Amino acid sequence: MYIYGEPDFNTMVIYHELGHVNDWESDMDLNIVEREELLCEVYKRMNSATAFTRQDKYHESFVDGTKEGLYNAAKEYWADICAEYFWNPKFCQNSYPEDFKLVDKFVKKNDPTYNVFSDRGIFDPRTGKIREGIEINDVIEEKLKRKR
Repeated sequence: MYIYGEPDFNTMVIYHELGHVNDWESDMDLNIVEREELLCEVYKRMNSATAFTRQDKYHESFVDGTKEGLYNAAKEYWADICAEYFWNPKFCQNSYPEDFKLVDKFVKKNDPTYNVFSDRGIFDPRTGKIREGIEINDVIEEKLKRKR
């Protein structure tokens, strides 16, 4: 897939789209209660005084006075906070701790041992290179240990 733009922007777009794949409509690992819980928590966060906001006000642009607009804003809000969580977890945790906790909670439903700070994988999306000091065999071995 080719996305026009700078590598950092492309990575953010991919993280944002991954948020959509894991929202209350698309995440097949969530049961109906968890889906409703996620939607309600996203609505709550989106409407709080400490809500995450982007410079371009993307998710806010969907609010048009209709229920559909509010729903679409919530979907975009979720995707935005997922992107921030994966792209810049320290900033997200420090600047938007409630949003960080929300994404972390639902990520850990699928992988309870996941740590966004240490499980960054071997590929560094900021440089486009394999991270220094990481041996691919070590990464594979660590993943296999988790599955046991």
